[in-house]
Amino acid sequence: MQILIICILKNKLQFVSLFLLILFLFSVTQCGMTIFSPKEKSLNRPLGLTAEAVAGLKVKIQFYVSNEEEIFLGYNLYSSKASITDADFINDEMINLILPQGQEPSFSYSYQDVNTHKKVTKTLEYFDGKRVKFECGQKYFFRMRAYGEGGTKSQGSNSASDTAFKDIRGECN
Repeated sequence: MQILIICILKNKLQFVSLFLLILFLFSVTQCGMTIFSPKEKSLNRPLGLTAEAVAGLKVKIQFYVSNEEEIFLGYNLYSSKASITDADFINDEMINLILPQGQEPSFSYSYQDVNTHKKVTKTLEYFDGKRVKFECGQKYFFRMRAYGEGGTKSQGSNSASDTAFKDIRGECN
């Protein structure tokens, strides 16, 4: 009889402990705390990249700041004299990472800067981070990748390209 009472009490104690644990977890998540949701570890690809050559051997790049992930820090811009494929990102010796500020990312943003209704415009004077000017008559290709904490990078954006020129008539002289 004593063994039966001890087993019943033990089971009730386990049930009460489990109930209290579930109640605690439910109340914590209702307070706005997320205890089982780590930061997103991947980034979506950038959207809406365009490239347009402008007079003076410059290229105007436009894109949307569209990444909403908490780890998002900005975008890396890549350039090449040949089309940039997804495979080029694996071995990026054939493509140039443009770093106007001298470090990654090429353009700094946060997930709080998201605006998919207005494109950001950047005008480039150099083909790469080494200050090599664009060559007149040369076609250049561009792609972007979102860059995040820990060096996380997204897949590449769409490709954009245009041919550099010197004067307002679109000629090299």
